Amino acid sequence: MIVEQKAPPRAADEAASHPPSRRGEGTIRVLKFGGSSVQDADRIRNVADLILQAREEAVPVVVVSAVGGTTEALDAVADLAGQGNDTYRDVLRKIEERHIDLLEDLSPAEEREELGNRIAAAFEELERLARGAQLLGECSLRTRDRILAYGELLSALLVAACLRRRGIPARDVDARAFIRTDDRFGNARVDQPTSEKLIREHLPGDEGIPVVTGFVGSTAAGDTTTLGRGASDYTATLLGVALRAQGTEIWTDVDGILTADPRTVPEASSVREIGYEELLELAYFGAEVMCPPAVEPARKAGLPLRIRSTLDPSLPGTLVVPRPAPDPARPVRGISAIRNVALIRLEGVEQVGIAETSERLFRALRSADVDPLLFTQDSSAHSISLAVARARSTRAVSAIRVEFQRERDAGILDDPMTEEDRSILAIVGEGMRDTPGIAGRLFSTLGDAKVNVHAVAQGSSERNISWVVASEDEAVALRAVHRAFFTPPDQPYPVRIVVLGVGSVGSAFLDQLRDHGETALAPRRIRPVLVGMARSRNAAFDLEGLDPTRWRELLDEGAQDPAEIVKAATGGGPLVVVDCTASREVAFHYPEYLRAGAAIVTANKIAFSESADEYRSVREAAFKGGGGVHYETTVGAGLRMIRTVAELRRSGDGILGMEGVLSGTLSFLFDEVNRGTVFSEAVREARRKGISEPDPREDLGLTDVVRKLVILGRTAGYDLEPGDVEVEPLLPEHLLAADSVETFLDGLPEIDEEFAERIAAAREKGCRLVSLARIDPSKASVSLAVLPQDHPAARLGSAENILEIRSERYAESPIYIQGPGAGPKVTAAGLMTDLVAGAEQVTHGLRKPIHGS
Repeated sequence: MIVEQKAPPRAADEAASHPPSRRGEGTIRVLKFGGSSVQDADRIRNVADLILQAREEAVPVVVVSAVGGTTEALDAVADLAGQGNDTYRDVLRKIEERHIDLLEDLSPAEEREELGNRIAAAFEELERLARGAQLLGECSLRTRDRILAYGELLSALLVAACLRRRGIPARDVDARAFIRTDDRFGNARVDQPTSEKLIREHLPGDEGIPVVTGFVGSTAAGDTTTLGRGASDYTATLLGVALRAQGTEIWTDVDGILTADPRTVPEASSVREIGYEELLELAYFGAEVMCPPAVEPARKAGLPLRIRSTLDPSLPGTLVVPRPAPDPARPVRGISAIRNVALIRLEGVEQVGIAETSERLFRALRSADVDPLLFTQDSSAHSISLAVARARSTRAVSAIRVEFQRERDAGILDDPMTEEDRSILAIVGEGMRDTPGIAGRLFSTLGDAKVNVHAVAQGSSERNISWVVASEDEAVALRAVHRAFFTPPDQPYPVRIVVLGVGSVGSAFLDQLRDHGETALAPRRIRPVLVGMARSRNAAFDLEGLDPTRWRELLDEGAQDPAEIVKAATGGGPLVVVDCTASREVAFHYPEYLRAGAAIVTANKIAFSESADEYRSVREAAFKGGGGVHYETTVGAGLRMIRTVAELRRSGDGILGMEGVLSGTLSFLFDEVNRGTVFSEAVREARRKGISEPDPREDLGLTDVVRKLVILGRTAGYDLEPGDVEVEPLLPEHLLAADSVETFLDGLPEIDEEFAERIAAAREKGCRLVSLARIDPSKASVSLAVLPQDHPAARLGSAENILEIRSERYAESPIYIQGPGAGPKVTAAGLMTDLVAGAEQVTHGLRKPIHGS
């Protein structure tokens, strides 16, 4: 077993060269280091440096969490063993190897054998506990606590050994000797008076710096307990209060308390000063820097707390004080969120009475061992809503049903209703109570972001407003609310951009982003940050940003996997994925990107012109979250054809039919042939200029036109599949079936004469040959049409598109949209316009999920 380790005589002798300063004599300071601060040898050495610095001013008492990732691994051991799965041994072996490696790196050479034996004994005991759980077929909470406790026991051993290697007397101390709890295994309650008495008997002692295990305690009977996840903070504040320390420092991997979770809101900033009550509220509502139970002992005793970063100790962190100085400019101190929540609603309570219903409701929850996270009633006293952890919602609903069985049978109360996949968000600030308009600004912001609020609660202290939203709206709500309360009006909001496909269109887009990106987005208070570029063979990626003026050079040097860069960019704040490919695989991932919160800007037609089921999956994902799908350039490049059709529908107009030339490539080809160019040479020229698709058969086989017609039809509200479009072939099948693009191009001259004759025949009639696409609610077709020279579709210039839209309001005088419909620069310009819309959506929440919505 791992027990207290005293400093050996030699280490004590060596410590003579490090006497404590007179200022530090008798003054205690508690320092707690979390798992991220002790996750490897370098960070443990850094922790030792910080302890030595503290020793110059005070007597340090150190509290440590398990080495980063160890608690999760031990939890997995308990799960696997309880399931009868032998692979728990593999997990245990990896944990042991990791700690042995750390011991070799950190401990004094003369102690290594003894400490190695202690670690070996610990893992023998872990094997025994896990084996027992395997034989029983379950791992009880009591056994799980005994397993989990070893994470902190091993960590304390390593940190104390590292200090002794520096010549500083230190010992690892098992907190089970003095943290006394009840037997609520997994989340034990501390007997604070008894614990304080025992703490003072054991600490600080005169045998070197005590390195105490966080997170663990024991019952009066000696059974190991744990205090709940993240509860090493709790151990630290309990020690600080009991020892009447000058303060307790919580060392973590971030610069104190932040205004929001930086994984969702990258521009979140540090809060330099915060009150106990504010910290308690933020911790309760999901802020992960400090566990909620840790705050209360400090608050009651007035124990000063400071939360600091081990990664940059020069930063001041956050000071926790009884009453912080007011800041009229920032009445809200922070925003936090509790994820994985279920909202339970009980209706009809007015017939039972609010008081009785509430009393019985809480009694039922207590019997089920479920703590409500939020509780509210409507003004008519008709319903009560409460939020609970989703993992405990089934247990809560069962207990409520049993408690109100008689009323449900009598039809007085409805069956409790559950809404899953919810999150609780909260704004917290002592200054809120003295600042009018906070609630108005909050709900106005949420309304502008199109975030639906499912429940609201506010305590009489007025330092907190909490509300429930759908999980998919959480990120949008957090960013919008943070911007409303924390972002200066003139500060631009960073949006990360990933560009997939760097061919002719992608290159033109990157050039325009370089030259005009900041100018285009500045009026929206958005700052574009290019973080990734990918082509088929490689990618360049940097989450902090790539220099857009060097994009070609950086892409050539890039060695990242193209398939991984979008995943790497998600979670870092607002993200726009720009798809300049014609890839089916990229299109397949659109729902995944949307679920991750990204906006999609695309010239890729595939997702919108395949089967209706695939199209619906993208639409549904866009409506559920993310920054929407912006695909205006899939038809007409930058001509706004899709948007015009969509906005007519949104205004209540009905689309009667559309026709036009939808291929800039075909328009270019026919114009060139009319000028005397041989057809096969015109095709090669279109490909060289980037007017055609990379494989011209997409254009000449009319697949590209069919896709565009399907997209327009679906935007108009027509139920249309690609196979519903009647197509008059432009080329013989054997040419379209060629085994490569080059073979196809080499075979084209065989139809040069035929095309010349058809062009000449149309000219003799005073007409032009045009590839015309037509669609109405009953029919869709693509065919060669001979049109009079004065017909709008016959007057097109090279590479131009035209669309005639007839609607109920524009039946007699149709709407015409005409202009360049192909080419890298105009397509890239259309993508830039959509980038602005997508960036606005992921930052400001201006939500238009999909063009046809």
